[in-house]
Amino acid sequence: MSLRRVLTIALFLAPLAALTVKAADSTIMELVQTIPLKGKPGKLDHLTVDNKGERLLLANKVNNTLDVVDLKAGQLLKQISGQSGVQGVAFAPDLECVYAALGTGGYCNIFDAGNYKLLKTIKFADDADNVRYDPRTHLVYVAHAEKALGVIDGKSHELKTDIELPGAAEGFEVETGRPRLYVAIPSPSVVVVIDTDKNEVLERYPVKLASGGHPLALDEANHRIFVGCRKPAAVVVMDSESGKEITSVAIPEGIDDLIFDAKRKQLYGCCGEGFLAVIKQKDADSYDLLEKVPTVKDAKTCCFDPNTSRLYLGVPRQEGKEGPERSMRLQIADLRLQIGRIGFNLQSAISHLQSAIRSHNMRLLPVVVAISLLGAGLRADEGKEGALRFSKDDEGKVPAGWKAEHTGKGEGSVWKVVADDTAPSKTGYVLAQTAESPSAFFNICVAEDMKYKDLELTVSFKAIRGKNDQGGGVVWRYQDQNNYYIARMNPLEDNFRVYKVVAGKRIQLGTKEDLKVPADEWHTIKIEQRDDHIQCSLDGNKHLDVHDDTFKEAGKIGVWSKSDAQTYFDNLKVAEK
Repeated sequence: MSLRRVLTIALFLAPLAALTVKAADSTIMELVQTIPLKGKPGKLDHLTVDNKGERLLLANKVNNTLDVVDLKAGQLLKQISGQSGVQGVAFAPDLECVYAALGTGGYCNIFDAGNYKLLKTIKFADDADNVRYDPRTHLVYVAHAEKALGVIDGKSHELKTDIELPGAAEGFEVETGRPRLYVAIPSPSVVVVIDTDKNEVLERYPVKLASGGHPLALDEANHRIFVGCRKPAAVVVMDSESGKEITSVAIPEGIDDLIFDAKRKQLYGCCGEGFLAVIKQKDADSYDLLEKVPTVKDAKTCCFDPNTSRLYLGVPRQEGKEGPERSMRLQIADLRLQIGRIGFNLQSAISHLQSAIRSHNMRLLPVVVAISLLGAGLRADEGKEGALRFSKDDEGKVPAGWKAEHTGKGEGSVWKVVADDTAPSKTGYVLAQTAESPSAFFNICVAEDMKYKDLELTVSFKAIRGKNDQGGGVVWRYQDQNNYYIARMNPLEDNFRVYKVVAGKRIQLGTKEDLKVPADEWHTIKIEQRDDHIQCSLDGNKHLDVHDDTFKEAGKIGVWSKSDAQTYFDNLKVAEK
């Protein structure tokens, strides 16, 4: 995958040239931001996202603060002091409340999510740790030192009960589809199943393939429990219905957070040894470790927002990295990182940045790194740029996150990644339509995970061969295979045209004739659209300027060829305008 998906870093550091690391594989991460925090060197604990307020809430344990990050502005908004030993945090969007669990004293502080005023404090015996909110019942669960889960009524803020456990709870998760909660207990090595209607223990599932279970994640659709274990370091896969152990996957040491990405069928394990483990779910019973992505030692907590496909990683400040209290903001655009089988070295990137900081006599701060997860090399966040790359790991297939479709009836086209040493991206691989004699219809390959309305879109293409048709182009505001905009160049006809396809019928909007564009050479198409205004350029020259308001909503983007046109595509870039 590209952590292997594209990354644009916004760092509050010294000026530095953009870095590029070769992207390859099925899942790509885009490093969107690096946001500085404040505090001493030491541990950052758990974090969660407030989608409603576009904020990130982080337990800054070493600093004894609950940190509130403004995700839209990309900066630390507030540090709520007096949160001694804060470890866990949860957000209840329907109640607009934040719950912070304090390791020192065993308190759970309840805050108003709007103004962060303290609403109530609930006292447990000691060492309040992880927190989870169940929106179905409006109950809040807090792990604490009495080998129990405290249950708080989210509406009344009253302590309802304690659920006794066979050992101290670590990670736990609530099912959304039924009244079940699963708790990882490192000693004894078990997963405890709780009925959240009755708040009673139903089952104890022994974990034998490994022990020392800490984080836990769920795949509800396939009835799977994932337990991040430390002895030895592994993720154990279990059947949530029977408790049967299915398999285990070895990972780096010190896992503290584990996330299941249902959309991409992947697990992300945050490991304190200094790695992000990426595990691919091939099916409910089969799993492969795709990559151990180097991060930073003790960067072991993260959270994932499935609504935006962003993963947030807490990176603690390192000991002995002091300097004058001064910082500068740097936008490092277009940093491409790959997670999958090739991966990127985030440690090297950070070391490079640290050197730059020292050379500018600046102070290194703890940070939160925001990473966007994409399909095969591209992510479309509002106002963000994305870029597509292909790699050997995708060779011979349609990349993950992309879908081959067509307009019209007949035999299908064949889309796959192939090797090409002339690829403009310098990766050596391109996306190609390779069928020699498909029927007379339009061949399309679209990116499934993103939509744009107003945009700037470019793609490089090379016409390889074709008796009836040659060349290709891009599609945008793609609603389905029968409704979209398309601009294409045909070397056989020496023309460059823009069309709309409505209910499967292609309607010409504009054309530029007598353009000599040789086949077997790379050319670039650029599209700019704002509202109903469409401008199309070829190789840096603007040739088409039209207006059309047929498709007013955001749509997918992709690449296109016609009939037997065998065409290579690379270097697709998009920015929302």
